[in-house]
Amino acid sequence: MNRTLSKLRDDYISDKKFLKELQTHPAFGLNWWDGITEDKEYNPFHKFITMVWPEHRWVGFEYWVNEYPIGNHLEWHNDKDEGEFKESGRVLSPDEGIVFWTHADELKGGNLEIRNGDNTLTVAPKANRLIMFDTSLPHRVTEVKAGKRRALLVNPWRYKPKTFSKQDRVVYL
Repeated sequence: MNRTLSKLRDDYISDKKFLKELQTHPAFGLNWWDGITEDKEYNPFHKFITMVWPEHRWVGFEYWVNEYPIGNHLEWHNDKDEGEFKESGRVLSPDEGIVFWTHADELKGGNLEIRNGDNTLTVAPKANRLIMFDTSLPHRVTEVKAGKRRALLVNPWRYKPKTFSKQDRVVYL
């Protein structure tokens, strides 16, 4: 791989029953799970996080699910502590993050693009594909022209972002 993308793996989940759980479990807003003191896995997303990061060295994990209907896209952005950014304008980002596509059914468009300097890497969504990359780099999702695109996104943090200073689950910005 390169500096932009540290991991790309297809057919990441071999357990079909667990994959079905990830595909159907609802998620609302941004969620925080520390995974250490809060060692109970409340949902299949927590189990998935422990699969991706089995040796836990983080304070916790921010996670959410994006479903893009036809016509939707996401502009260039970088992942950051949104609470800190709103309060001070400072951009503090996680070291890495993942996108895991649970659905990419008959999909046209909806590509993930990651910009690193003058280079742009395009990753096509594929069900059961995981990518790990530096989420502080500008990235976007191109317009979904047809099909269904659903992805689980997770950022591990070395500190608890201000975004979660008041509550840990279902945070809307």
